[in-house]
Amino acid sequence: MASTGFFAGMITAGVLLGAGFVGGSLVAQQMLEPAPEAAAAAADQLPPARVVLPPLTAQAAPPASAPVETSAPPPAQLQPRPQLIPAKDDSSERAAEKEKQARSSADDERQARRAEQREAEAAERRKKRYAERKAKRDAARGKQQEQHLQQQHQLREAAQQPRRPGVMAFDDEAQHPSTTGFFGN
Repeated sequence: MASTGFFAGMITAGVLLGAGFVGGSLVAQQMLEPAPEAAAAAADQLPPARVVLPPLTAQAAPPASAPVETSAPPPAQLQPRPQLIPAKDDSSERAAEKEKQARSSADDERQARRAEQREAEAAERRKKRYAERKAKRDAARGKQQEQHLQQQHQLREAAQQPRRPGVMAFDDEAQHPSTTGFFGN
């Protein structure tokens, strides 16, 4: 009879856990899906329009919906004339560019050498610190071993010395009156 109650309780607990899990998943699914009213309202709204304006420097082009004229203007009037830039001596520009590149490569080499030098100095400092720490550790270890050996030596000497019997003495209470404490003797 006790075993049937146990199994009934186990089954009830399993059913309650399953129902809780299913109910929680249904609530989560409803929260993730948008409401039908919100979906209909979103469909009624128009998407934002993108307006592209022509650049201010270009000549205004006639709108596409305007009627096209039968006589076409000469091609020179359709496109703006390019501005002519006087030609410079290319060899001086090339020389200046090469000089800049040479300076930048020299600077890069100097920086690389400095970086290597700093790394080498840092490595030397690390090695020096390591050597100092190792020397301190070795000195402390040697001192500790020496103390340990001295203690062992003292114990051996104490073991080799003959024991003297201890003296037991009794004190007379008449000379030293006893004081009573809070709880008595």
